[in-house]
Amino acid sequence: MIPDEKKKLIITSISVIFILIIFLIFKNFGTKIINSLPTSVSLPLKSVLKAGVGINSKRISNDYNEVFLPKTQFIDLNFKKSKLDFLKLQEVGYLGDKKYLKKSFFLERYKDKLFIADRYGNFFYNEIKNLKNNTPSYQKIPTNLLSDDKESYAKTLDIQIHKEKIFISKVIKRNQCKYLEVDVAQINYKTLNFENIFTSESNKECMTHSIWAGKMEMLNSNQLLLTTAGDHLYTRDKSGKALLNENESDSKPQDDNSLFGKVLLIDTENSNYQIFNKGHRNSIGLLVENSIILSTENGPRGGDEINLEIKGKNYGWDLAAYGKKYYQNKMYLDHESSSYQEPIFAFVPSLAVTEIIKLGNNFTNEWQDNYLIGTLNGRQLLRVKFSQDKSKVIYIEKIFIGERIRDLLYDEQSKTIILALEDTGSVGILYKD
Repeated sequence: MIPDEKKKLIITSISVIFILIIFLIFKNFGTKIINSLPTSVSLPLKSVLKAGVGINSKRISNDYNEVFLPKTQFIDLNFKKSKLDFLKLQEVGYLGDKKYLKKSFFLERYKDKLFIADRYGNFFYNEIKNLKNNTPSYQKIPTNLLSDDKESYAKTLDIQIHKEKIFISKVIKRNQCKYLEVDVAQINYKTLNFENIFTSESNKECMTHSIWAGKMEMLNSNQLLLTTAGDHLYTRDKSGKALLNENESDSKPQDDNSLFGKVLLIDTENSNYQIFNKGHRNSIGLLVENSIILSTENGPRGGDEINLEIKGKNYGWDLAAYGKKYYQNKMYLDHESSSYQEPIFAFVPSLAVTEIIKLGNNFTNEWQDNYLIGTLNGRQLLRVKFSQDKSKVIYIEKIFIGERIRDLLYDEQSKTIILALEDTGSVGILYKD
């Protein structure tokens, strides 16, 4: 009889050899199989397959002064993950061969509880104190979001809690058209009854392929900021079929009659809305701190941005960006010389930046007045220091997490950084002893 451990090793070895053969024969199919594997397996395989020793030896040689968790540049941290078994796989990404099966979800805090919303409109909550104790017990909250027609609910884009209310931005599909909507409900652990306060259908705008962005932040007691994305990679033919837009042009962000490629300001009491500013590609991080509004924006190939959001300004998309087009070897215009609002900072190469939050000064003396930014393709947490007026970035520390970070929040009471990790569908926490 072969011992169980030896049997597992033999099966694993045969599986790896099989995947390598599949990859070499059917590269695209093999890539999909590798991407679906756990990170601990897929990363070594990718390392072997991507040009072998040459490129990887350069990566190792380029790791000067790099440290890895539990170490950071100034402090050591504890890092824990707890998997959310109730999450379902979904396809994310918008470039043809760059789609992944992930478990996306969004985070919010209400008093001593962590709220989670998945991409399918389901809500769960848990005591934040349970995250450190390794005793997570998530309770599901019924909602009316899916009661009428489950097929019409395309995806969740963000959630936001303000006082006793919870807001959700989402995509709804009707008659082959996709619309951006915002609903609000009074917080109730027995059921969440959402009412609509905004829909892009009122502007008669039917998006051609998919809707991104949708990040929300309260500007004041009854005004909600909402980011909307452009629609530059796809167009439609006469039959309504989505086609790749290889020119990557999109008139919506510069069109004052369109709601897309903008930051909108919505009155939560009477549902009136206005364009706060324009010229955005895909802003999926948003922070309001007193009179300062910061956003993080996914750019084209190279050129993700951190923006200081100012009312009435034009941020240049789809004309200006610090990057190149995906399907053409062509640079975009420079912001300043074209009279568009400059970003505070541009990431070259891009990391697919996500949420931005302010870190409480009670976390540690070494990280005073710091901000945190998540990344998707970078799989890093960025610790950022801004100048006092937020006009420039002083420094950025990259903290490698190893998973796509969809959302972030900081809990002051427990001094815990909470991360939405979508590769494994886990809640990650960072904290000091």
